[in-house]
Amino acid sequence: MSFAYTDERGFSLVETLIATFIFALVSAMGVALISNYQSSRLGLMSADERLVQLDTARAILRNDFFSAINRPVRSEFGDPLNAFEGGDHMLDNVRLRMVRNGDAGARLNGTTSTLRRIDYLLENNSLVRRSYAQTDTVTGGNFSDQILVDNVESMNLRYAADGIWSEEWGTAPAVNALPRLTEVSVQFTNGQSLRLTFLVGATS
Repeated sequence: MSFAYTDERGFSLVETLIATFIFALVSAMGVALISNYQSSRLGLMSADERLVQLDTARAILRNDFFSAINRPVRSEFGDPLNAFEGGDHMLDNVRLRMVRNGDAGARLNGTTSTLRRIDYLLENNSLVRRSYAQTDTVTGGNFSDQILVDNVESMNLRYAADGIWSEEWGTAPAVNALPRLTEVSVQFTNGQSLRLTFLVGATS
């Protein structure tokens, strides 16, 4: 009688541990790759949204400055105010105030004036555009706010007329003309900055 010998031994403990380790390592690398891909994708989406926000803000600013007109307004007490005014002397977080013409909505309905008073404010780290239906300042006047850019740390403005730049405009009632150019410098909370220059009152 003869017997056939077969080796029925399985994997050893060391071999099993090595295989488990390799499998875990490959799995971890796969998870890391997927995580990095997802983070990159979300980062690109966030960057695209930021670019759209900045481009929209630039277009709105350009249109407002382009449509600015030299039309004096009055305060709630009847005192004359400048049509265009800006600088550190402004109150209530307002950085710039102007009167503009050519409101598209008013032209379409044909029932209200196309003039608007526009304030630019820096509130809660956001650049806010405030639009008033009336040009004169009155207590309780109706307005609408639009956040143009968020994560703003500071905003500085300069104004040019006859080749001379100034950081204040409209500090005296007699100074009622429009500047020729306005430079807007924005510092963001992430350390980045943006500087734009606009032509003022091109339609007047």
